[in-house]
Amino acid sequence: MKILPFKSFLLLISLVIALSACSAVVQEPKLSIDNIELGELSLRKGEAVFTLNVHNPNHFPLYLYGVDYGLKLNGVSVGGGESRDKIAIGAKSQQKIRIPISLNTMTVLKMIPQFFGDRQLKYELHGSVKTPIISLPFHRIGGINVSDKKR
Repeated sequence: MKILPFKSFLLLISLVIALSACSAVVQEPKLSIDNIELGELSLRKGEAVFTLNVHNPNHFPLYLYGVDYGLKLNGVSVGGGESRDKIAIGAKSQQKIRIPISLNTMTVLKMIPQFFGDRQLKYELHGSVKTPIISLPFHRIGGINVSDKKR
């Protein structure tokens, strides 16, 4: 077994510490839902498009290589999809990305009575953003309330 000279050992320790410090400086991108649009609907399938605001808080550009995602409405899985679009988000900037979601229309239609009874629709968008190095998970929850008030 070869023993490292003291200088090589110090260099190796310094490198490990420097790499650890770099990982603490990298911040995850922040995602928020900007808009939800319903697209084509048929009895078999449908499509919705979520527009996400992706904010890069880092001092360097962030390169996204795709997004995998799923959608739940009132706790029931109704669809999902993936996008393999390559997107560059500049340092300290934000960009909107649109992700189409394939919906199971029959599952959504079965939820209509519950929606009108509760007068609210809760959504849960979950998935992961792919970068060249790692995959970053995300999970966003929100809702839409319907009021009986007349204007």
